[in-house]
Amino acid sequence: AVAFLQPMAAQIVASGGQLLINAAIEAVTTAETTGGTGAQKFAAAKTQVLSTLTSGGIAIAENAVNSTIEAAVAALPKQVASVAAVVAAHPGS
Repeated sequence: AVAFLQPMAAQIVASGGQLLINAAIEAVTTAETTGGTGAQKFAAAKTQVLSTLTSGGIAIAENAVNSTIEAAVAALPKQVASVAAVVAAHPGS
């Protein structure tokens, strides 16, 4: 299964790499906080990611942007659990 995803991973790297990943994570987190339907949150996240890439002078590959946003959405529960664990480990901070 991982080999199947390697071409997409290569495209993500070629389309901004860590900047794209960070932008997607930030955009998805913001969209989740703002709320709306799934389609509205995806559209808001995509707009934010495209703005970040454009500002960075990165060529935009739509499928890489879409895939990275979807990956950020899939990772969101793990990120929330990680933050919750840190908060639980430091009560009263």
